[in-house]
Parts: sequence; C-alpha cells; structure tokens
Amino acid sequence: MMIGIIGMGDRVASLLPRIKDACADAEFIAVADPSSARMSVLKALGANPVRYDDARDMVSAHQFDLLIVGSPNYFHLDHLQLALQSDVPFIFAEKPLVISVEDSLELARLIAARDGQKRIIVGMVLRYSPLFRALRQAQADGHLGEIMSVE
Repeated sequence: MMIGIIGMGDRVASLLPRIKDACADAEFIAVADPSSARMSVLKALGANPVRYDDARDMVSAHQFDLLIVGSPNYFHLDHLQLALQSDVPFIFAEKPLVISVEDSLELARLIAARDGQKRIIVGMVLRYSPLFRALRQAQADGHLGEIMSVE
C-alpha cells in the first residue's frame, strides 16, 4: 500500500508505527511538510520517503493508495480538497476535519461531488497518543475513576 502524508505532526507521527504494525505492506513513499523534524520516525520504520515542501507537488508526482492529512487544522480544508480532487482512493484525516461552519459546508459540497463519503476516513488520533494511552492505563489500574472528558 503506497502511502503519502500531508503534515507530519506529532499526532500523525505517533500513528505511523501502528499503521505499519497493522499493514505490513504499508510503504510511506512521500511526505509534504515544511519541516524535516519528524522524518526520523519514518526512517525508524524502514522508510525513506521523498519530502516535499508543497502538498500539490507531492500529490501530482505520485500514485497513492492512501493519503494521510495531518496538517494543522486550519489547512485541513485545502488539503482535503486537494486529496478529493485527486484519484487517491482513500483519505485518512485527523479530526477536526475543518474549523468553521463555512468550511464544513464547503467540505460537504466536495464530499458530495467527489465520492468523499466512500473515500474519507476520520481518525481520532489523540486516543492513541502516549498521554491518552497512559491515562487509560491508569484508569484500568484503578488510579482514576470514570473519565467524562479531556480538554
């Protein structure tokens, strides 16, 4: 499975080893991010992806089976639009997908026009971060009661 990543933040970086564990044939072939700071995460997984500063350049240069959108929230609409307008069959985006009512309406139009209901997967990646996993373990160990919400 050929995978591209737009935005290599901490949340997505923490998710990549789990993707590799779940899908042995996952190949992280390209990353669009202005920083190379987290490329070591991919190198530790045996990947040596091409890094791009611009997501458009990356998407036009490769054929992906999965595109992961992990950019800052205020870029999500632009990056989801780029992904939906491509021929990438599956798009994984961390929540929140968008940050305003206007963006929500625009994304809804894009999803309807580009078969997005079958292509977009929304992840709640914080649930898998080390901090939240430690909280759940502390709860399981009886150190915490029922957790209603975490902000």
